Amino acid sequence: MGRERDQAEAVALGGKLVEAVLSQDPTQVAVLLEQGADPRVTTRERPRDTPEWRWGDRGEVLALAAAMGHVAIVERLLDAGANPEVTLWNERSSPYSDFDYDEEFGTALSVACAAGRTPVVRVLLERGARPERAALEEAAKGGHHHTVAILLAHGASTGGKVLRGAIQRGDLEAVRALVEGGVAIAGAAKYAREHRQPKVAALLEALGDSRRKARSAG
Repeated sequence: MGRERDQAEAVALGGKLVEAVLSQDPTQVAVLLEQGADPRVTTRERPRDTPEWRWGDRGEVLALAAAMGHVAIVERLLDAGANPEVTLWNERSSPYSDFDYDEEFGTALSVACAAGRTPVVRVLLERGARPERAALEEAAKGGHHHTVAILLAHGASTGGKVLRGAIQRGDLEAVRALVEGGVAIAGAAKYAREHRQPKVAALLEALGDSRRKARSAG
């Protein structure tokens, strides 16, 4: 009976912690963590302004806090033991067997990048999250050049690949975010013309001119 009661209490505390994160209440989050709530509790909740297709089936509560952009809550969860590289998962059923499996959907860092939560991105990187390619792609797709810059400053080394992908898609917003975030653009306009993206090529040439003028002025 004691073990069952402890488990029930843990579940109740976890549910309250998730609700406090959704309510963006850092004081209540701190109280619940002090009471023993698990900072790595798993939830199926998603940010209320996020469509279902943009979120995994489940993930730890840190991913929820990161996507919502509340720095104090993210820091409290990390201080209590949350993993800065926590992953979101989609649940899948295999057509070839009776076994279900999990498919990685994203990370706390990538969902924060997608939402342009630059202060949270900085905290996650400083606490050990790796600046993976998916995070840089999400920041670029969202047009968040400040987030791109933070990722590059923390060692993201796939900027060229992400830029080429954005060029091939003809994604002007992503291209602008990457260039304004600091990605090197040598040969990028030529690459855009080779891939029949004249608008992207023109944008890259204009951004290149602006970058050169800024350097000359500096």
